[in-house]
Parts: sequence; C-alpha cells; structure tokens
Amino acid sequence: MNCKVKFLNLKRLQASLDLVVKGLNGKVGKEITDYYGKTQSVDISITTTNYRRGIGFVKQGDEYVAKTDAYGAGQQKADLMREIIQRYQQASVTNSLRQQGYMLGKVTETAAHVLLVPARRY
Repeated sequence: MNCKVKFLNLKRLQASLDLVVKGLNGKVGKEITDYYGKTQSVDISITTTNYRRGIGFVKQGDEYVAKTDAYGAGQQKADLMREIIQRYQQASVTNSLRQQGYMLGKVTETAAHVLLVPARRY
C-alpha cells in the first residue's frame, strides 16, 4: 500500500529517519516486511521495535512515496508515520530558515507534539 505522503528530498528524508530511529530504537534499511513475513525491497526503509514490518520509501518520478503493509497494526504505523513527517517538516523548516539568514536555537517539542524552533536573524 502506498501512502499519500510524498517526500521530495532524499537527503532530508534520510536525516529525518536517522533522527526517528535514535528516539525509537529502530534501524534504517532497504526492505519492509508484510504481515506474512515476505520482504520487499525499497529505496530506504525504517523499522522500530513497535513496528517491525517497517515503512519503506520508493522513488516515483521526482518524489519518494511511503509504502507499507496495509494489513493491521494501524496505530503503530500511524504513530511512526507521524513521527517521520514531523521530523521531515522540522528539517525542511530549519533548512529554509537558515537559507533566509536565521540563526537557529535548540528545537524543542511540546506535550502536544508541536515543535518549537527559536530563530534569530543575524
């Protein structure tokens, strides 16, 4: 099953996945597993202790599309995907702010999963 979320920058996606695996005791690889244990190759993937089947990303045109097993584990899959999207958005925003001449402070996260990025123009 392909998800509707698309990622444009592979380097930023890789960095986002690296951040997620640090926080969730996971690993970045190149395959995902379905409910029956069959593996499928992808361009880049992430698995965690809570979602061992993983979420993969495959290139479609100029974008990377999320791919995962559609059967079961809906909440774990949704939680992992939300974390990936949040980290990717964080990387995109901080990159954009740096390009505009802002100096960034430490990124923090609120209890409501909102990222705060303190920025000061130099």
